[in-house]
Amino acid sequence: MQIPIIDFHPFLVNDSTAKEAVAAQISLAIHEVGCFYLKNYGISKTLIAQVFSQAECFFALPENEKEQASFFPDRNLRGYHNFKKSEDNHNANELMTEGFHFGKEITLDKIGVIEDPFFELNKWPQKPTQFHELMMEFFSICHESALRVFQALAISLKLPEDYFTNLYSEQNHGIVLHHYPSIYQPPELGKVYLAEHTDIGTLTFLFQDSEGLEVYTNAGEWVLAPFIPDAIIVLVADLMQRWTNDKFCATRHRVLVPTQSHSAKQRYSCAFFTGPNYDAQINCIKSCLDIDEVPKYPPILAQEYFKQPKG
Repeated sequence: MQIPIIDFHPFLVNDSTAKEAVAAQISLAIHEVGCFYLKNYGISKTLIAQVFSQAECFFALPENEKEQASFFPDRNLRGYHNFKKSEDNHNANELMTEGFHFGKEITLDKIGVIEDPFFELNKWPQKPTQFHELMMEFFSICHESALRVFQALAISLKLPEDYFTNLYSEQNHGIVLHHYPSIYQPPELGKVYLAEHTDIGTLTFLFQDSEGLEVYTNAGEWVLAPFIPDAIIVLVADLMQRWTNDKFCATRHRVLVPTQSHSAKQRYSCAFFTGPNYDAQINCIKSCLDIDEVPKYPPILAQEYFKQPKG
């Protein structure tokens, strides 16, 4: 089964008929497959190329320089982190993956106002010099692009177009830059870069520069999500599944380690995770209820939902 590729440009021309057509394509893709590719979604190719270039420069820095921007030890949700191979590996220093996490900028006086471990200060590296500025520009533009996709989702669910967008003004999103280093020999059977999982927010925009991602479709099979130039893959996350009473199921996905050494070149990806305002009340959407069906989940504030242990 192939993952649908949806051209978002007709939605951006602000024609109601075109918007409804694109919204229907998105809804169908989520129901039939579980995710979709999006092209012409309103983020410049130049900016995306700059983000990947800056990520490559950062991850190429010596380990001690990257460690200066490492996770806060008591929070582990902002800054640089590396994920080493299993402890039984003879080369314990060889990286399996490494990542850099950041979100919206907040000020010191806001720390502790929201009881959420992701509501923390960003921890920026000193190099590359344009890294901080460029990543926050990218964050802002991803937010604007996500709002338009949420408008399409609202239309597909027979809701007012601004139903979701009104609940994202706080920009409680997160971005993770991932680097998967080259592997020079076939790994042990069953090794993965990133184990099977679903994301915790509402939608995830995934930018990638090569193949590696696999998604579990609604048909019950793992399929490769190939790299398609100038397109991103949009995944449904856990909170959106709850919001829609399981009508839009969260996309299970993983990143496999190539089994052929010649194909194990390094890979970069960038994931933009969306989250609603902390005081957003997550109630079952009425259009997601069939006749005589009752909600599967009680109402919950987004802030309380994110405090719950995943799984």
